[in-house]
Amino acid sequence: MNFNDPPVQAAIIGGGCTIISSLIAAIAASIIGKKIADGGKLSKLLSMAIKDIEFLLEVEKLHCGCPPKGWRGK
Repeated sequence: MNFNDPPVQAAIIGGGCTIISSLIAAIAASIIGKKIADGGKLSKLLSMAIKDIEFLLEVEKLHCGCPPKGWRGK
């Protein structure tokens, strides 16, 4: 194989670019997939936090007999 031949150099460069672009796409897909998975986890934690706050407000309402100021509950 003659590496000084222009078609061989073009093929090597093209192959290298293909490998690099595939790696970039795989890394980007991995990062985006992780972000989406973390988003679902955060959504679950947010839902749990909202339920905890609603519970605490109900306890406060029973304790004081009135809802806290600024609360626009159900």
